[in-house]
Amino acid sequence: MVADLELIERNFPEGVGSIEMLCVYEVVDGRILRATFATGEKKLYAGPSKAS
Repeated sequence: MVADLELIERNFPEGVGSIEMLCVYEVVDGRILRATFATGEKKLYAGPSKAS
């Protein structure tokens, strides 16, 4: 089992922000057998949008 916690910055319909994503991989013989993902709370950045 491999766990990966990522902070992803992206453009949401409401504006630019970030979201945490927990990725859990079950690895067998060096290959990913199963992947599971869970997202955290979306956080929008304050101020004007940087999206183009």
